[in-house]
Amino acid sequence: RHTRYGTVTGVQTCALPISSVLASCSNPGYLRVDDTFVPKGWASIVVLPFSGQGHFADLATNTFALHMVGQKHFVLVQPSETKVTMTELGIERSEGSITVVEAQKVALHYNAQAILMGNIDSYNNGMTLNAFATVRLIDAVSGQIVGAAHEPAGLIFAYSEQQCVISAVENVSEKINQVLFEMAERNRANGVDGQAKELRPRSRSEEHT
Repeated sequence: RHTRYGTVTGVQTCALPISSVLASCSNPGYLRVDDTFVPKGWASIVVLPFSGQGHFADLATNTFALHMVGQKHFVLVQPSETKVTMTELGIERSEGSITVVEAQKVALHYNAQAILMGNIDSYNNGMTLNAFATVRLIDAVSGQIVGAAHEPAGLIFAYSEQQCVISAVENVSEKINQVLFEMAERNRANGVDGQAKELRPRSRSEEHT
């Protein structure tokens, strides 16, 4: 399967604590979109809580949710809701990502057509700071990854790992918004207006039919 591969131009740098001597390291981001994929009636997307380092996962989740509020192409089921549903379905969130099959169960619960799954990692060796955010866009029916973005913090100076986490998530949110715009355009080209009906969680009986 052919995918378009785009690398963010320029060099992303590791940030230094303010009291440290300036140094940098190369950390390019990337954006991948499957050019062959055509959404089939996408209208709603479930946003799962970020996985990764536990003490930064909630910060990354909340930052991502805030930066996705402005997109108008699809109805998003917020991670505050999907977190509760994951607990109800017995899906445990940990530093390791949940499986695609588990994510599909959450999407089915909301009759959603796609899934956004994120992961956050932070780096601190006492001299340099950085963070890395990765988000995948997955078709809920097939389980196929149709888009992915990975971004570092890209800061020269930083006061904390938290600042790096926020910056990395802001960067990856911008890329994912680009992917959602492209998927919405494909929806329209495929004769679907992309306007979602009101979401209603499926009942237990419906999930097993």
